[in-house]
Amino acid sequence: MPTEVVDVIRGAPNKLYIEGEFRDASGGESFGTFNPATEELITEVSSA
Repeated sequence: MPTEVVDVIRGAPNKLYIEGEFRDASGGESFGTFNPATEELITEVSSA
């Protein structure tokens, strides 16, 4: 994955978008999103 794409993903909100607002998961849980080619962690995302 090109570095520029990873930088954009890492800079994006990682919360849930609900009713016009970014919010944390109610339980505070999140999960990792990984690059399948390198298994590098790209970002953490709130769990719905």
